[in-house]
Amino acid sequence: MRSPQNGHRPERGGALLAAGGLVHLLVEDSSARYSRTSWDISTALSVTVGEIEAAGHGTLAGTVHTHPAGVPEPSSTDIATTRDALGLNPHLGELLIAIVTEGTPREHDLSVGSRHRMSLHVLRRSHAGQPSLARVRGAVVPLAADLAAAGITIASATSIVSWRRTRPGRTARPRAELPTVVTLNHNPRLAVQVRSARPAALLIHPGYPQVGPVAVTGRQDAGSRAVLQPLPSPWDPVTESGPQLAALARAAAGRRIAGSTKRVWPVVGALSARRVLIAGAGSVGSRIAEDLVRSGVGAFTVIDPDRVDAPNLARTVYSAADIGVPKPDALARRLRAIDPAAVVDRHVTPLGTADLPQALAGVSLVVAATDDMTEQALLAHHAYAAGLPLVACALYKKAAAGEVVLSVPAAGTACWWCAVGAGTPSDSAIDFTSALPLLTAACWARDIQVSGNERFAQLMTLDVIRHLPPGQSPPDNFQPRHPTVHVPAPRTPPDGTDGPLTQPDPSSREDFGPAA
Repeated sequence: MRSPQNGHRPERGGALLAAGGLVHLLVEDSSARYSRTSWDISTALSVTVGEIEAAGHGTLAGTVHTHPAGVPEPSSTDIATTRDALGLNPHLGELLIAIVTEGTPREHDLSVGSRHRMSLHVLRRSHAGQPSLARVRGAVVPLAADLAAAGITIASATSIVSWRRTRPGRTARPRAELPTVVTLNHNPRLAVQVRSARPAALLIHPGYPQVGPVAVTGRQDAGSRAVLQPLPSPWDPVTESGPQLAALARAAAGRRIAGSTKRVWPVVGALSARRVLIAGAGSVGSRIAEDLVRSGVGAFTVIDPDRVDAPNLARTVYSAADIGVPKPDALARRLRAIDPAAVVDRHVTPLGTADLPQALAGVSLVVAATDDMTEQALLAHHAYAAGLPLVACALYKKAAAGEVVLSVPAAGTACWWCAVGAGTPSDSAIDFTSALPLLTAACWARDIQVSGNERFAQLMTLDVIRHLPPGQSPPDNFQPRHPTVHVPAPRTPPDGTDGPLTQPDPSSREDFGPAA
């Protein structure tokens, strides 16, 4: 309002449109007759407001106009005109009369620029029949400033001339990016478009900034219509609103934060075109996924039938807010919080019921971190048949031992089942300080610490995916950067006994998979 209202001497006015209690649009009455003490509202304003309402840009909330200095209250004419408007709009319960005058703001007044104030008055319907007028308190919300900081411009004013302007040779009216009002859960929301290669918007709640927006994204269907999908939109009402809104805008647009992979790019290269399938989103799978997204991997397929439980908080990437949420959904929210551009396909289902050939389509690498060895074997079979490299991590006998297995079909390695199904002697003769056996054998480690096994799997996963060429298959001379290392047993076994630990029997692995 500062520009049109402060740019003219009294009187000057227009209509206000709102989304719920959020007044967001001024329609200046550029066709009215004005004097220093009067505003003769034009018929064209009523027609224009009706057209803007029909176009979905808001609902009539009242009027605003300037008064001479020292006259901050509505006149009898203002009240009578508003009463008539209320009678012509039976669907409205109240209308606002906003008066702008030069002077210092009083209690309940709003500051408009450096020299003006605005008093707010509401004419409400009453059960007695006659509407009643009351002065009310308003608040200026930082929506325009927060959107501008996020690179989004919102049109907050138009006029009869602007709305009706036609270009030479065209009959369509140019619409200046006016925000649209939509209904979400039976409540109005101000839909602000986020510029993006895909449909994207922020749905602003009338209670902003105490209540946060909902970020939505989508695609265009066969009829070129936008099909929108709400995204997780966390919001803290006691934290500064601007950075939170900018983060939601990036999430809606699927826009990666510039420079986020600057430190890892020289090591891992560009990974945004890679897709990794994570089977099992527990302690191993969730941490590997987080490492990958921080390294720039752009797409994920997550398969897990379970929900986040309290014990998961000890060794996964989840938080207390995720308890009860399906792990694929919670992990997707975590990954998108790190990289808004991350694409995460979620499958809340056991591996045995998933369409694995379809799930593996377009995948660059498979991470097997399930606690069901039968299903893990099924996944490994499909991955090997598809020629996809696989990293598998598992812990056995209450984490007394563990394994990290790398299977690379293009390099001629054994599949996962061939590598681990026949058992391994407790004192292996394999030289685990060499990188070559990693391609042909499971990596057994007695008394391995849980976090060490997981971290080793994370490093191996990153090393594999950074070596993959665009065609997904590793080159013939592929050598992992981190060779397999045999972890010696501690001086005293974890169970307190004096005897040597025995190698876990692979046939009993179903009892102890990776701790979820």
